[in-house]
Amino acid sequence: MKTEYVRVLDFISSSNHTFRIPNYQLNVISQFHDISDTYRDTFWDKIANIVESNKNGNNTEYFLGTVTYYECQNSEQNEIIIADGFKYYIAMIIFIITLEKLIDRYPEYLSDSADFILPEGLKIDHNLHERVEYAMNPAKKEPLSRDNFFYFSAYLSNEAEKWFESKNNSLKDLFEFGLQKIFILAVKLEPDKYSWESPLEMFRMGFYTDTPLPLSELVKNYLFMGLDSALQEKLYKKYWLKIEKILPDYLSEFIKDWMMAISKYDDFKEFIYLPYETADYQFFIKFKGKFKNTDRDDVEKALKLLLEYSRSYSYLVFQKSTGNKEINKYLKKHRLKNFYGKRYVFLEKIKDWKDGTISYYSLWNFLAYL
Repeated sequence: MKTEYVRVLDFISSSNHTFRIPNYQLNVISQFHDISDTYRDTFWDKIANIVESNKNGNNTEYFLGTVTYYECQNSEQNEIIIADGFKYYIAMIIFIITLEKLIDRYPEYLSDSADFILPEGLKIDHNLHERVEYAMNPAKKEPLSRDNFFYFSAYLSNEAEKWFESKNNSLKDLFEFGLQKIFILAVKLEPDKYSWESPLEMFRMGFYTDTPLPLSELVKNYLFMGLDSALQEKLYKKYWLKIEKILPDYLSEFIKDWMMAISKYDDFKEFIYLPYETADYQFFIKFKGKFKNTDRDDVEKALKLLLEYSRSYSYLVFQKSTGNKEINKYLKKHRLKNFYGKRYVFLEKIKDWKDGTISYYSLWNFLAYL
């Protein structure tokens, strides 16, 4: 592990690698990480303040935070994967892309005397770039979800425009007295030298779970983090994205019920009524115990099972048609009244019925008994 206190602009432009946040992490970061609201105000205010301070002859720096990364050796292109500190990296990248778009729109911000060039070596993952471009000009592209990326970029664009106009500042001022003074602590993992520094091993040991994550995100990171980027993308699209579409907002509950359905209920009953964060982590520990291997075959096997069961679970929580009117009627009638804490029982039986393992009459007798 190597650490370096470095300018953000030097960090992101001094490498021949493309900086990338895996797609399976990008979506959740846009929803769960605090890159909006209070943080966006603080981020812009600090930059504006250090510009004013440094224009007055001071040497004021802004420490953004710690970013953990590693070099990816298994992909077709050279990549640097951000493992932790997403908020700080994304905030800076969004800000730089936003400035690029402002330059295109308002070239006068450069001023006649400016010798300003954004980092020439900067290579940004396409998915993140597309989100910010949409925020700057939403009518130009197919609609994307208006997540925190969108609002963060839109906010920075608006504040920067007001700042340029009211303070009579140039982009050169912002670059020389602001961006050049922003630093991070860059922590480079070296899994090739030290096996315990692999992202997966560090995740297993809890290094990336200071901010409580829902069970679904813990499981997703655990399954995908040890795979190379090409395989991550393939399995993410083949399985996990489909599960998310089938069960929006119910993924963590589904994984809990799924684990109880395929295991012994007694192993989990003490967790059911714990606070969500505590219960989620206890279920995650059990999940790691059940799926100890995270090579390609084992990960795909787990994802395949999750996808198969997710369809049956959708009958319970969304009343999607099972193809049988009587079963549909029963599930709709009893969903809210009796299902909490019992869905795992229904899940296993409905899955067996849809697979043809048990007959309709066996399922109906089971439901009638309950």
